[in-house]
Amino acid sequence: RVITIDSSNDDNVLTLTSADSGAIIFVFATNGLNINLPAVGTETGMWFTIIMGDKDTKALTVKTSGQDGADNIILQNTLTVAETDVLTLGVDASSGLLEGSKVELLNFVGGTNELWLANVISTDTVAPTIA
Repeated sequence: RVITIDSSNDDNVLTLTSADSGAIIFVFATNGLNINLPAVGTETGMWFTIIMGDKDTKALTVKTSGQDGADNIILQNTLTVAETDVLTLGVDASSGLLEGSKVELLNFVGGTNELWLANVISTDTVAPTIA
């Protein structure tokens, strides 16, 4: 399944459900995008792939279902390995996000302390961060 996000809103919000697991989220918006991951109970193994299909001039933010410090995203990229509940692929005014940046998300622990693994390949000079 492919979910396409365009520039129909000032800032897009996509709230995923467990039924969306396996979806590719294709982004060609020129505005900000906030993606809310589903709450995970015992059905671990959900996964999503986000592809930046066009140059974006605002940030992409991915959040766990609860931003209380208990659910976390573990970020893996060539620069850092860290852990928190919000992942942001930021932009700078001169370059934005270039086509082809990719975020793969895999849930491997559910319940009150969810863990998601985020593997980020950024084709721009802006590195992903977590907060």
